Amino acid sequence: MSNIVAIFSSPRAEGNSCTIGRAVLDGAMGLSSNIIKVHRLNSLYSIRGCQNCDKCVMKSECYIEDDLKPVLTDIARCDSLVINLPMYFNGPCAQFKVLLDRLYSHMTPDLKPRFPGKKLVMVITHDDPESDDMAALLEEQLKSVFVDKLGYDVIGVINYRCGRNSNSAREDPEVIMLARELGRLL
Repeated sequence: MSNIVAIFSSPRAEGNSCTIGRAVLDGAMGLSSNIIKVHRLNSLYSIRGCQNCDKCVMKSECYIEDDLKPVLTDIARCDSLVINLPMYFNGPCAQFKVLLDRLYSHMTPDLKPRFPGKKLVMVITHDDPESDDMAALLEEQLKSVFVDKLGYDVIGVINYRCGRNSNSAREDPEVIMLARELGRLL
């Protein structure tokens, strides 16, 4: 049995990153003993960015009382994490960036991972052929944070160039099959 948390950060609930993320969860649900919890960051009402106060270092959790705090708690308790994010202006969307900064609370005072050993699947989508290099760079940056800083094990990454304002992933059996396979590994 695995406790899986999925983070959907796109403001478009029917967009490409969400479609691929749901396929990852479909693969994980094939193993009936998995427990899956989904958080849609865009539906949270009150979210604050990291305040760089370092209170989390002493308290072992982020002190900010907002709608993101339960998400951070669920991530701390999970065995596997699935992150889904679109790339906007060559970086992660704002909803995901806030979460990423607040994951600082998942490090110890000596900047070691507080909750290492979690499995991670990353889904990154972007719609501009000229941004392929930036998407690869974003993938490496996220791996650096999750592997080097948080101690996660990357099971797989889907870095998908999609059509603008469409859900091309829904019509791409290869990416859906890959996503389901990654879900089975969680």
